[in-house]
Amino acid sequence: MAGKVLNIKVCSPLKLCGGLTGKYHAICHYSYNLPLCDIMKNKTLKELIENYPNEITFEEIVDFENFDERLSVVDCIVVNSIGVNEGFIEFIPDNNPPLNEEILCWIWAIRPDLTYEILQLNISDDFKFALNSYSNNSMNKFWDYIS
Repeated sequence: MAGKVLNIKVCSPLKLCGGLTGKYHAICHYSYNLPLCDIMKNKTLKELIENYPNEITFEEIVDFENFDERLSVVDCIVVNSIGVNEGFIEFIPDNNPPLNEEILCWIWAIRPDLTYEILQLNISDDFKFALNSYSNNSMNKFWDYIS
């Protein structure tokens, strides 16, 4: 969901049996919801590298529709570093502390809009090929390359 969302819930006065209205004021609840993906999108790559989330809901994942493909790519680069649960994913790197490539794969999986910035960093040839294939909408080249 893109953009800001404003939810306003207004409840009417209490209705009693027979259509009578009780002597209670209407209960109003105002809430201003900024989708979490907007919060995540405001973070720079540097900020995410320094302070990456270990868990993130599906709603927070940028371009969630293509997440499965990115997850498959990440599993080829750094095996099983992302756990998928009901409604959220988690970062479960093999190394403690995580390798830089594990962190960057995690960030790319949740923030593919940072592809170009990640490509500017020192990453493996396989990861670079994957990111270039993804940004050029030519994932078939990556799957041929990796197999």
